[in-house]
Amino acid sequence: MTSQFDRLDKHEAAVRLRLVALREQAAVLQEQVAGLENRLVHLAITRDTLLSLAEEDAAERTPGQGNEGNARSGSVSGGDPEVTAPPGRRELTGVNEQVMVLMASAGRPMRAKDVALAMGEPNEHRRVETTRTRLKRLVAAGWLAEREPGQFTVAIGVNGNHQKGVASAGV
Repeated sequence: MTSQFDRLDKHEAAVRLRLVALREQAAVLQEQVAGLENRLVHLAITRDTLLSLAEEDAAERTPGQGNEGNARSGSVSGGDPEVTAPPGRRELTGVNEQVMVLMASAGRPMRAKDVALAMGEPNEHRRVETTRTRLKRLVAAGWLAEREPGQFTVAIGVNGNHQKGVASAGV
């Protein structure tokens, strides 16, 4: 009977070693994902800035027109990840706007931790909870939807979003 326990101990030790190695690999991959999501947020913000500058240039070249042609009043042709408010919702500014750009460009539901990391927040419980509170407020304001507990996505009607859980990001 002792040999069976020895074999079991060896097998258990091997499984534990493999589990440690896989956890280390998962941590490395998670860091890479967070870095890429952060880069994606920065690229989306850059795209938004460039589109705004192009709109300003176009408005300067065609004087006499009102603001009816601004992209903020509708979706941008080409489906760029610009957050546009449906009628009845206030325009967002600052971090809330950055969160919405991130969510629109992600094109998939995200957890509060993923959003916090993509926004450059440290991987700390209090920062993740702050982000979760912000996401819940955006849900209450009608900008985001919580499809499943902890899974946040762009709400239907934002950026012309008509499918549940999918944003019109065009990325």
